[in-house]
Amino acid sequence: MKIRFYLYIVGFIGLIIILLNQKPNIQKMYFTLFNKTGTTSTYKEDGEILNFTNGKLVFKGNLENGKVEGLVVYYFENGKVKTKMNFHEGRANGKTIKYFENGNIEHVSNWKNGKRYGEVVFYSEDGKLIGYNVFDITQTPFYGCDYTPSNDVKPDEGSLLVSLNIFSFDILTDSTEILQYQNKYKNIKDLFITVATPPKASLKLNIQINNKEVRGFKIVNNTIRVPDAFLNEGKYHVNIVSKLFNKDNIAIDSLISGTSFSKME
Repeated sequence: MKIRFYLYIVGFIGLIIILLNQKPNIQKMYFTLFNKTGTTSTYKEDGEILNFTNGKLVFKGNLENGKVEGLVVYYFENGKVKTKMNFHEGRANGKTIKYFENGNIEHVSNWKNGKRYGEVVFYSEDGKLIGYNVFDITQTPFYGCDYTPSNDVKPDEGSLLVSLNIFSFDILTDSTEILQYQNKYKNIKDLFITVATPPKASLKLNIQINNKEVRGFKIVNNTIRVPDAFLNEGKYHVNIVSKLFNKDNIAIDSLISGTSFSKME
């Protein structure tokens, strides 16, 4: 599958993620090395983090109970914002925005519990839309496309409109269950499907569970949630028909996918 790969997370931010999942003495070492005055200070588990280089602010964040929480901002040397990233309990969660030095957006991505999940939208330095990727719950990129100067979508060869890794959550352990062919599961309830929703195009879906069409679903952050999809024990077959239409409402891509599995008590 030809998928666009970009190193779209600043190395410094990546280091923060790693360090905050380590032991407290490692966290202390890091935050005392980069304090405002350049001298060692007492490590605090709560409060604002500021990193200065040659008197210029290059990083700002916040700690709660020793973990990064809320908005983290990384700056260019000229003072303009380089990256904005959201954290919850020390893990990247939600939207990340990376900027060019001229202030235009380079890309917008999404994270879930410290892992890439959902779409990444790429822009040129002069603000034009140039590319799009989507990552599923296993952090696997399943769809990619480029854009022509006239904003026409050009899907990469082998791209899939819908991730084959449809999933549920174990209602007792909250662990992720990838719903694989002929497997058996116990404590699943809701169905989750990750889909591609590239800008300048529209996705149309038909979802059926045991030949019954699912209606009224919404796509939120590239995810469709079908509540109470698996209430009863027995065999289940999920079938998904997807079509992508360009800005002129012409079909440019399609996919039929599905899987069968069982729920047992």
